[in-house]
Amino acid sequence: MHTMTLESLKTEHASALAAMESGNAHIQRKHEEALHEAEREFKIAQEEKATLDTALKEKDDEMQKLRREIENVREEIQNMDNTNQSRLNSLTLQFQNHLEELKNIYTQHMESLQQQINSFQQTDVSSSSVELESWRRSKPRTAELKTLRETTESNVSNLRTNYTAEIEEHRAKGAVSIKFCVVYMEDATCFHEGADFDAVITKIFLVFVLGVSASMVSTYNW
Repeated sequence: MHTMTLESLKTEHASALAAMESGNAHIQRKHEEALHEAEREFKIAQEEKATLDTALKEKDDEMQKLRREIENVREEIQNMDNTNQSRLNSLTLQFQNHLEELKNIYTQHMESLQQQINSFQQTDVSSSSVELESWRRSKPRTAELKTLRETTESNVSNLRTNYTAEIEEHRAKGAVSIKFCVVYMEDATCFHEGADFDAVITKIFLVFVLGVSASMVSTYNW
């Protein structure tokens, strides 16, 4: 009886031990499968990260290149503005000098005419009447003053036209510079993660092309 009980205990113990070993093997297998899956997912994540890093590096290089191009264009526009301002100042001075010259010429002719009138008044009545009548018939000074006045008005008109054209050209080019700088300041804040980089580039390019076209239209009167 004791022998049967001992054998029964040994059998139960062996069964329990076998069940435990089977459970451990199952757990070990599940653990290895989970570890393998985790390693696979980690490898995929590393590959995706490497791809994203490469794309980010390319976008960063493109952004740096675009910023350098924008700086170059802005510097070129600034130089153009400085040149236009110098030209405008020179033209203004030229206009003022020429206008002053015309005023002096006109004043000299008026003074000469006044001297002639005074000389007529200082001569005797008979001789002055004859000379005045002769002068009125010929009217050389009147024709000369009329020609001078017409020439002066024409020159002033031409200078004003050129002066206005220079101002409009300067304003158009200045507007291009201001617009481009504003777009640069607006779109510079768009270069961040998740931004539509191609849309930003397209917008800046279109603004630059339209601005230059407007400047050419103003410059060449197209």
